Amino acid sequence: MEKIHNSIQEKSSLYNFWHKTPKISFLHFLLFVLVLIFALQAISQATENMVADYFAPSDLAAIANVNIPVITSPLTASGMVGQPFSYQMTATNGPISLYGCNAIPKTIPGLTCDSATGLISGIPQAPLPPTGLPVSVTSTPYVNGYATIQFTIDGGSDVFNTLSMASRVTLIPGDVYRFFPQVLDKNKKVVSWNLYTFTGTQGVNANAGYYSADTPGTFPITATATGVPGASLATASAEVTVVPDASFLPAATSIKISGPDKVANSTIFETRHTAGVLLQAYDANGTLQLIHADDPLIEWSVSGGGVINPNPNHTVNPANATFFAGPTPGNYVITAKWNGLVTTFPIEVTNPPSLSTVTLSPASSAQAPIQVPSGATQIFTVGIFDQFGNSLGNKTINGKGISGDCGTVSGALAFTAGNNVGHTCAVWVNVPFGTFTSDVLGEPETAFYSAVQGVAYVTVADAPTPASITLSTSATTLLPNASAHITANVKDQYGKQMSPVLSWSADSGISVPPSGYTADAVVDIYAKGSYVVTAKSSNGVTANITLTVPTVFKTLQITPTSVTLPFNGKQQFTVTALDQTGTALDPQPSLTYAVTNGGSISSSGLFSGTVAGSHSVSVTNSVNALVAKAFVFVNGPSTAAAPSSPTPTPTPAPQSPSSTTPTPTPTTATPTPVPTPVDASQTIATISISPTNPSIPRGGSQQFSATAYNSAGVALSPQPTFAWSGQISPDFSNNNGLITVTPGATVGASHIVVVAVPKANKYAYTSFVVTP
Repeated sequence: MEKIHNSIQEKSSLYNFWHKTPKISFLHFLLFVLVLIFALQAISQATENMVADYFAPSDLAAIANVNIPVITSPLTASGMVGQPFSYQMTATNGPISLYGCNAIPKTIPGLTCDSATGLISGIPQAPLPPTGLPVSVTSTPYVNGYATIQFTIDGGSDVFNTLSMASRVTLIPGDVYRFFPQVLDKNKKVVSWNLYTFTGTQGVNANAGYYSADTPGTFPITATATGVPGASLATASAEVTVVPDASFLPAATSIKISGPDKVANSTIFETRHTAGVLLQAYDANGTLQLIHADDPLIEWSVSGGGVINPNPNHTVNPANATFFAGPTPGNYVITAKWNGLVTTFPIEVTNPPSLSTVTLSPASSAQAPIQVPSGATQIFTVGIFDQFGNSLGNKTINGKGISGDCGTVSGALAFTAGNNVGHTCAVWVNVPFGTFTSDVLGEPETAFYSAVQGVAYVTVADAPTPASITLSTSATTLLPNASAHITANVKDQYGKQMSPVLSWSADSGISVPPSGYTADAVVDIYAKGSYVVTAKSSNGVTANITLTVPTVFKTLQITPTSVTLPFNGKQQFTVTALDQTGTALDPQPSLTYAVTNGGSISSSGLFSGTVAGSHSVSVTNSVNALVAKAFVFVNGPSTAAAPSSPTPTPTPAPQSPSSTTPTPTPTTATPTPVPTPVDASQTIATISISPTNPSIPRGGSQQFSATAYNSAGVALSPQPTFAWSGQISPDFSNNNGLITVTPGATVGASHIVVVAVPKANKYAYTSFVVTP
């Protein structure tokens, strides 16, 4: 017969119940079954009649057509051992009255689930491989929706520090041994874990760890703890030796008790609980060997209280026994004697935690009840604690209600106030507990059930109305054409925030939204000044906030922008500082003038053309580095011709009578060249540019044009060919007077546009300002 040696405990309480209680006859049993059948039929018919009487057909149709709630929160969640964890369940098709998530705290130690809010939180105490856990939501009327959330709790690199299990086992053919690995952290503490893989040369179950001995020999076994993402895996190795028969087994030199299996490595146990223990034998080399059915019997005993019984099926599990803790706390000692060897195992038995206190949060009392406005809902959280003050997590609530005419209670525990203003009531909830009959220890007890009640006190208050409004915005000082997002914080007479419909108004010059904004408003301001924005509730509560657009020094404007002067001529330049709306600043800021290529300019802007040629006049402001420029062309000095002196006629020498009078030689006069007359009507005197000093938005364009005039102020015809240029800048491009501003140009920056007739050495210039 195959022998299976493991620590699977027997259901000894049921065994003892069957063998220790009086037996009944077959006729009694048959009569009991017939009575039970008739009772079930009667209950079924009564239930159908009750449903038919209680629900109208329209009610049943409404319940049948109700929307099933759907869980909308993510269906995966992950955390880390020892780190705070939080997961909020959400669902649609509500209102949701109850969240079902009891499987989570049972599977992940350290976490709790609030069935009223659906919040799963805490600090996980043990790793968990990706595991699907069921959750549910209940809507009103009571219709349930279900989902499965896959939780993963990472143990971190310190968890898989050591994997411990029996390293050497001696078996005979037909033996079946189960390996029980234990994951230990860096402090050698056992970590709750149950996901392993096993590999070996023969006879090993890959997942359960059973090894079936068959052929004699020595075989390696490897166990691996797996399943936590990001954690290093831990392995443990064992060596199984299969000998031909029991005569080859080495003599056992020591024995050891393992268990109880329900409390891992801890020796702390609770009263009236049951657990299995296992005796293991080792030879002189520390090799584990099984205790077989034909080996001497094990003598089990326990001191200090409690009972220990050997496995009644000795031929299958001869090394197993079942321990029953007594009703009295204390220190027990289990003793096992086998084949001349003795070992002990101490157990500390304590009172199990039992339901002691139920609280409702927020706390209240009859003297200080919670004020709940008429029509409002107050959700209470149920706290359940044992006699030591430790939370027992979520328990089944078998009753809830309200004493008095104050409103209704629904869902997990949500109180909705009615119209009975000023009335005080008690909201209550019952959490059941009980003691069941047990004759395992030979001490029968009478079964009874009871409940612990938690109570909160509420008073129905007046319906909430707006009592105060506070307006706020990120900045109350704005630029022109800017928007302000104004937030309204409205509180009722109880100091709680609410969201009533508000109406908005403001001074002229500001655009406000229409009435009906609940919590905030967006306003647009176009000009400088101060503006008051007002929010008003339907019951007349108002609040104001002042928004200001200050004066901003934005532009420098110089006049004239271009001029042609005679040599040593003078020109007075006028510069005006403008704000963002094009209005002159008052007072004007201090300015600094400068000129290039010679000449001079005074601190008041008077230019003296002492050097012929082209000049650039610039004026700057040190506050915001704005610049304005003008072009000046100074003609060269006049060069008039000097008058010619007449050539004197030579006086002839007196002739002697005897002299012969010479015959004069005729002289040919050289003709004086006559200058070609200049057509003054076609001589360029000035050039004008249109438009002057425009504003060009970022990304926009402006076509400039030029006209040449003669000294009489008459436009030349035909016009000369113009050459266009401009101040060197990455912010715009220039093509025959077409200026295109880049989208990223600096707002407020002033740029120069120049037009010239190079052969005539004539220039004109203007500027433009970049706007948003």
